[in-house]
Amino acid sequence: PATSIGVTGGLLFFGMAMIPILAGASNDSLDERGLSDGHHVWLEINRPARIYSLEQPDLGTDPPVYAAMRDRGGPGRSDTLTFGTFLGNDRPWLHVNLESATLSAPGSTFATAIRHQATQAGMAILGLADPSILATRFGKFQVADVLLVPDGSAKAGLDCLAFQLTGKNSVLHIEGLACESPDRHIDRAALSCMIDRIDLVSAQRERGAGAFFAKAEAGRRRECGRPGALRSALIPIVKPERRGRIVAFK
Repeated sequence: PATSIGVTGGLLFFGMAMIPILAGASNDSLDERGLSDGHHVWLEINRPARIYSLEQPDLGTDPPVYAAMRDRGGPGRSDTLTFGTFLGNDRPWLHVNLESATLSAPGSTFATAIRHQATQAGMAILGLADPSILATRFGKFQVADVLLVPDGSAKAGLDCLAFQLTGKNSVLHIEGLACESPDRHIDRAALSCMIDRIDLVSAQRERGAGAFFAKAEAGRRRECGRPGALRSALIPIVKPERRGRIVAFK
């Protein structure tokens, strides 16, 4: 009887201990429709647990559209946050992707990575300028002016900035697209602050992400504000002379 009680109690304890694990698994249930980028087969995560956040007053109070995928061949994960409506009249549009660095396509160029992000967001690139370097708390980014339109649209292109974290980062790749609204201009300084405000919600599912963000915390700049601050990083739009010559994208 004592042995029976001990075994029963052990199984009960084990079952209770598994509850949060199973709950987490239900949040990350995979959609078996595979999406291939030519190097990995991605599986969409249904109701993904949110690992990253970005609080920026200019992007509005509505939460971003949050999507995530798992690499079918390994533990890698790709998370995307999309704010606003492209060509919307009230807020800028931002699409940012954070992906396990080990999943990068070998030899992928800046232009190739930006084309992939545009395609993922349902956009087409009309022109892309040569990139310049932008400092952030996460390190140096390549940033370039880009003209975007919804894929298949005949409308004029919208002035945007494309960005990608540079260097051999062993934890995360960060890249995306940011587009101005009729009354808010996203210049490089504003984009740098916007990137700085990307934060980690939970590191439980991505090993190394906690250390990566902790290290970056030392570089957080006061002028960009901390999460929750109601300070705007964007300025009323004044059409600037575009930096660098935008060339047709091939």
